[in-house]
Amino acid sequence: MESQIHPAAEGGPETPESSGPGRPKDQLSIIGRDRKASFFANFSTRRRAHDEREEELRPPWTIATGQAALRKWLWTSQYALQINSLIALLSVVSTLLYMFQSYARDDDEEAYFYDNIEAVFVAIYMCDWLLFFCVTDHMLGYIFSVSSLVDLISIPVI
Repeated sequence: MESQIHPAAEGGPETPESSGPGRPKDQLSIIGRDRKASFFANFSTRRRAHDEREEELRPPWTIATGQAALRKWLWTSQYALQINSLIALLSVVSTLLYMFQSYARDDDEEAYFYDNIEAVFVAIYMCDWLLFFCVTDHMLGYIFSVSSLVDLISIPVI
């Protein structure tokens, strides 16, 4: 019986460039280059088409989605954390301001100065409270929640 030798083995020792089944290396590299070129040439067109499809599939912007986005921002953002830290600092300053007003002499100019600072603090506290009131799911429940009641009680009355 005659031994059958693979046609690729007849040419001598195999080299990595010419070994293996399939096409020769030069044809593979040409095809690979063509695929890369067509991919990058059509990338911006495909990206625009993808963005247009994504825009069509995006749900419409409603008050509920706005509330959800703002609520998520309030719970996860560094800026929101800084705003809450500022509110806490203003609360401490407000307490110190109350002490200064209690022990200050009865000077109209000084009392007017303290009242103006207190009015600014009240405006900031009310904006903070209204912001959280607007993003809550249960508005009546928020009014009677512990954090809301603490905010409402601690806001000084002008």
